[in-house]
This record gives sequence, structure tokens and C-alpha cells, in this order.
Amino acid sequence: MEENMVKESPAVDNGTETGTDTGTVVSVVILAYEGTEELMQKIWDKMLPGVVKKVMPTTPETSLIQVLPRLLADNEVADKFILVPAGCIPCAPVSFEELCAPLVYVDGQGRRHYDRLPSAFDKHELVTRFLDDNYDPENELESILKPKLGRAIEGSYKEGNLLTPVLRGNPCEHIVMEALVRKKYLICSAAGLTAVTQLLQKTLLAE
Repeated sequence: MEENMVKESPAVDNGTETGTDTGTVVSVVILAYEGTEELMQKIWDKMLPGVVKKVMPTTPETSLIQVLPRLLADNEVADKFILVPAGCIPCAPVSFEELCAPLVYVDGQGRRHYDRLPSAFDKHELVTRFLDDNYDPENELESILKPKLGRAIEGSYKEGNLLTPVLRGNPCEHIVMEALVRKKYLICSAAGLTAVTQLLQKTLLAE
């Protein structure tokens, strides 16, 4: 049963901390489909300036739960960090504090997806989860995030202005343009991101 109390968002370092060996600590890790690393870097640098970020290539077949062990072992990544899924595009400037907010994507069938929007993670909590005898990689991401998020802010295409999914390789340009004007995020599949790349370059990255 979903908890009926709103839990406080976890405190996450905003990237001003410096490490002893690796310099500035990365507080936001942005996953990018292979070949879109430069695009994601430019968009997130423009929409979230002043925060230390790291872009990591991934594939559509790679789940977030498969990525997390790599981040645990990465000394450049802060103990508390934000992970941005591949294809998650900010349509307007975002603050670091906004990225710490508990968000979940709800699709047209009412299913909740924990792997489409930015989420906060704590390395110490992750180690505890991964060493648990009941560790289940199939459902682990939900089991990690659901208690942490509490009564999360739910975003869907038809309600509110949080997000628009771009999951097909031939999206309606008018819907995408409306999202770029009104919504906070586009959440794109690999095919969807390829389809809207030129539009993103002409709009979000226009000088």
C-alpha cells in the first residue's frame, strides 16, 4: 500500500564539493543513448548551468539498475547524486533543487515508471540494497525508489505540464513543439530522440 505521508526529498550535493584526488565531484549523471552524448551535454549545460555534470553513454537495452553499480565504483560521482535517464530532455531551465523532487511517470494505462525522470540516489543506501539477501534485479529500481519517493509527483502526458513522452520514430511535430513551449521534460526513446534531434537543435539550442 502506498504511504500516505509525503517524505522529504533526500539532500543531494549540488556539485560545489571538491574531492581529494579527482577534483570537482560530479553531482548529476546524465545517461545518453550512444551517439547523443554531445546533444545531451549541450542541452543540460544550457538548462542547468553551474552544476558539475557527467554524461555517460548507454543503450536502450541497459536498465538503470545495471548502471548504478558502475556509479557506485566511480569516485568522481558524489555519494549523493542525481541520475538522469537517457532521452530525458529539459524543455526549460531547471534548478538543482527541482531535480531532487520525487517524480514518477504514469503512462496511459496507469502504470508507474521509475526510470524515465531524474531521481536522487545515495551510494550508502545502494550498497545496503545490493548486499541484501532479498535483492531482486528485476524489481530493484522500484523497491529502491518507491519508499524514498513517498507520495511522488505523478506526471503524465494528458495531465499537467510536467512531461510529454516521445516514444515513436515519427512523432507529431506539433505535439513536440507544444511540449517545448509548455512542458518541463520530453522523455524520449532512442528512436524518438533521433526523430526530434533537429527540432531540439533549432529550438532549445538556438542562439
